[in-house]
Amino acid sequence: MKFKKIFSPVLFFLIPLFTSFIQIKELLPNDFSGHIRLETGWNNFPRDSYFSMNKKSFSHNLSFWSLLKKEKYNFITDLYLTTEEEKYYQPRNRIKFELISKNFNSVLGDYNPAFSPLILGGLKIRGLYFNLNYGISKFSIISGISAFPISSEIDSTGIIKRYGTYRRNLTASQASIKTNNYQFGVTYLDSRDDNNSIASKLNYYKNSAIAFDFNYSFLENLLNFGFSYAISQFKTFYTDEYNEMNKKFAICSFLKFQKGDLYSNINYKYIEPNFLSLGYPSLQNDRIEIIIESGFPIKKYGNIRLSYNYFTNQKNSPSKSNLRSSLLSMSLNLFSIIYSNYSISNYINKHKETKDFNSDDLYSNFSTGIFYSKKSKYGISTISNFINLNSRKSKIDKSADYNQNSFSISLDHNFNFGFLIGTAFSYY
Repeated sequence: MKFKKIFSPVLFFLIPLFTSFIQIKELLPNDFSGHIRLETGWNNFPRDSYFSMNKKSFSHNLSFWSLLKKEKYNFITDLYLTTEEEKYYQPRNRIKFELISKNFNSVLGDYNPAFSPLILGGLKIRGLYFNLNYGISKFSIISGISAFPISSEIDSTGIIKRYGTYRRNLTASQASIKTNNYQFGVTYLDSRDDNNSIASKLNYYKNSAIAFDFNYSFLENLLNFGFSYAISQFKTFYTDEYNEMNKKFAICSFLKFQKGDLYSNINYKYIEPNFLSLGYPSLQNDRIEIIIESGFPIKKYGNIRLSYNYFTNQKNSPSKSNLRSSLLSMSLNLFSIIYSNYSISNYINKHKETKDFNSDDLYSNFSTGIFYSKKSKYGISTISNFINLNSRKSKIDKSADYNQNSFSISLDHNFNFGFLIGTAFSYY
């Protein structure tokens, strides 16, 4: 009786879903596959805290993915709907319809293009994407909205609590040629704000950029070299009718060696001050960055990855300070079950003229976890957990020191007939 009393509300919720799922599955053709996922989450963080990510205390999410194969074509539907959709935030719902064939594919809806490592990447665009392959040549184009219009949030006294955003349109195209040993591509981007899309008067931007990307493989693909160069023209229209235009460049290159699971590579990036691209908003300008990493297998036990990352910011800008950072990390994977990572980094902010330290902080992070699956005649059961330990030690301001730890665990079971149920818990 106690068992029924505790779990009957859960079963009452699951049985209608389970029954509907089986009935639909029996009517579907053999060339159709997909899944539906329902999630309910709860967190007790303050709405404006870092961990809440501006999410509600309770949230409900629906994910749907399907693949339909018809002769030479594949049709993919990918949907994500959430109760986190809100008026003063960019859309969190996702919708994508994709058609794939041997020589072309097209997407209608949300897409994350990665045309160039300097001017277009790390950005969701809602619109139309088309890609055509013919022999050694390839052509891609995308056009859509990268930011939706959101009016400024104003309180009853007329004070702006949250600034809005204009609708931002983006169009980009890429033409490339690829053979067995080399690849050369040209990417052009045009993006601009529609300053009539909301009533509020804010600064708005127009941007056009072009990038040239070159990759070359040699020694039977053991070594791979890449180089990219980009020029960006960025124009700012201020509310006081003063305009400003910058035309800057950026470069990046890499050299990679790989033989089986053994690899090593070095990456270099230089971004001029004031180099900006609306197609790559997370790209940090006025930066020199060097990344060195290697990975190698441990016989049949797993693999190890080592990396070193160094960057310096604001070296050439009018800013009075210069930020430098170096990060060393090591990752370990054993039997594809146990995962561990340790990293230590040093952030230094120093005045250019007086050479005084504004900050000198040492960060360390250790994380470990397990991922284990067990197959039975009833399906596949999976358990995973994750432990994360963070600390900061300051040489300038001891009051800024902290230790921040987190723990999470998840359990799920995938039944053989296509029904999955799971739960997760996190503690910070």
